[in-house]
Amino acid sequence: MPCCLCAIPQEDSTPVIDSLKHLIINAESEKEKVDVYNKIAFQFLFIDTLKAIAYIDTASTISKQIEYPQGLARAINILAIHHSFQNRHDKGIELNKTALSFCQEEDHFVKGKIQNGLGLSYQRIYVVDKSLEHYHQALIHSSKAKDTMTMSIVLGNIASVNATQKNKKEAEKYFRQLEKVASNYKNQNVQYTFHLRFSEFLTANGDYDESNKYLKKALKNAEKLGHNSKIRLVRVQTIINHVNSHNFELAEIQLKNLIDPKVKPNENTYIRYWYWNSQLEFQRKNYDKAIYFAHLGLDKINETNNYHFYKPRILQTLHQSENRRNNFKKAYIHLTELKSWQDSIDLKERGNKFIELESKYQSEKKEIENALLLEQSNSKTVQLKQRTILAIGSLLTLLLTLFLLYILYRNSKKEKSYNEILESKVAERTKKLQESNQELERFAYIASHDLKEPITTIRSFSKLLKLKINPSQSSKQVEQYIDIIEKSSNQMQFLVNGILDYSKLRKGENKEQVDLNETLENVKIYLHQIIANNNAQIISNNLPTIQCNSIQVFQVFKNLIENGIKYNQSSKCVIEIDFEDHSDYIFLTFKDNGIGIDLKYKDRIFEMFSRLKNQSEYSGSGMGLSIVKKITSLMGGSVSLVKSDSSGTTFVVKIPKDHSA
Repeated sequence: MPCCLCAIPQEDSTPVIDSLKHLIINAESEKEKVDVYNKIAFQFLFIDTLKAIAYIDTASTISKQIEYPQGLARAINILAIHHSFQNRHDKGIELNKTALSFCQEEDHFVKGKIQNGLGLSYQRIYVVDKSLEHYHQALIHSSKAKDTMTMSIVLGNIASVNATQKNKKEAEKYFRQLEKVASNYKNQNVQYTFHLRFSEFLTANGDYDESNKYLKKALKNAEKLGHNSKIRLVRVQTIINHVNSHNFELAEIQLKNLIDPKVKPNENTYIRYWYWNSQLEFQRKNYDKAIYFAHLGLDKINETNNYHFYKPRILQTLHQSENRRNNFKKAYIHLTELKSWQDSIDLKERGNKFIELESKYQSEKKEIENALLLEQSNSKTVQLKQRTILAIGSLLTLLLTLFLLYILYRNSKKEKSYNEILESKVAERTKKLQESNQELERFAYIASHDLKEPITTIRSFSKLLKLKINPSQSSKQVEQYIDIIEKSSNQMQFLVNGILDYSKLRKGENKEQVDLNETLENVKIYLHQIIANNNAQIISNNLPTIQCNSIQVFQVFKNLIENGIKYNQSSKCVIEIDFEDHSDYIFLTFKDNGIGIDLKYKDRIFEMFSRLKNQSEYSGSGMGLSIVKKITSLMGGSVSLVKSDSSGTTFVVKIPKDHSA
């Protein structure tokens, strides 16, 4: 199960960006500013692509104004890297060739980076000869420029290509050259690159013990650099080694270390955590748990609304796990989901074309605005600019609305095609399942993907508008309009996620013995950020083990705990969870010290989209409690509000005792 971790974007570059921004203030020339803008753009590629594109645009504009071809070439090269990260390698090749045309004879520093980018793009589309040709050119230029970092990356890439082509001797040759560079320059970044890349090579050849030795060295480099994402990459590679060598206990230890309580984790860390938990359980042949963890990872990916490295892997794990459980229907569903996800990449291509058009438009708009400022210097110019921005926002909203209508039309046709295929396959394996539920679930998945695309685009463009507006010249009304766009798109996203979760609920299948203490711990990990932000404390007694669907009981705990934290104005938010064992039922109580609910609304709060508080005060979709009610009903139980006053709220979940262990 080898995996190249160096291609995964890293997240914690903010301190570097802050230090670079200080350099802009002290820059002695426009050329120095362009070089700093390019460095900031490169750092933002890993954490915020919209800001990266904005800085690329700034660097390109200034380079053209001062006739600085080297700065322009580097800006285009960074844009090419952005396209390569999105798997648009043809576009990356085209942009890198354009960047190369702006380079002068002596621009070895930029040429080395451009040639490495061309080599990487050709490697990803399996044109090996051209890939090696460009890598060797990159090695020549980076050596002349004495660019040690690029040289070490190129040596690792050449070794990787040879390893893929089973040229083990050639691969080892270039790894030894990389080792020599790392030892001569004593640079922690260079040494880290060698140790991690060589460990991946050893893993691919099944030498897990030797690979782990180099991973320990890479970990020391990363710790000295204080680079949290590099540390996490080493831990993930270590997990891969332990899983492949069936050292499941060691893999489990590394998985626990993946989420460090001292370091603020990001979404990618959680996704890796759930994915490798699912892989570990799959290798152990615990297919129910593999499916459980895979669904948690998939839910976290869907919350981010972005293309993600692990999404196809998680869908593949779900497909294989259901197959091993002889649940061919669900296996086929996940297989078609994987195909649907691959089709959605084409939609992302269109979204990125919007960004390119926006960049070109902003450049042209600046020229027009400069001409207007030369002709007019009174307040009417500012008003005209504001009206222009509003017109742009209206035009973009219209375009995105048309785009959404097109997607809905396209997917209505695609849905019919997929349903015909699905119905024929299901008919061969089972006649007991209701086709109406299957169609609803399939529609919900497709709709979630396609509805989230335009929402994400709306949010992206509103951010771009904010970046482009001059605060000293814009009116508060314009800023209010943009805030309304952002808040409306956020609310629409909450609604789409809530509708998707609600539509997937049905009578729990695959019941198993579920330890509610373990479920609570998983919910705490999942809600780590909101718990930390609200200084929340969750207290529980020793909870029982019950016979139920693990994913559904996870949703009950998550929604009730999340509500108790969200609707809470106490300086110390406290959630208490307890249970009572009665003759026929198990009663779970969830008590908080929040703002309380008027008991006259005790039935209304469980209705879909029901909100008692203003959207501006508390965010959300109004679906949480309705999901809890439906799940408990499917289990043969109920949920009710039994107490609510200024001291807080108490919910009781009743589950039939014949479901308990």
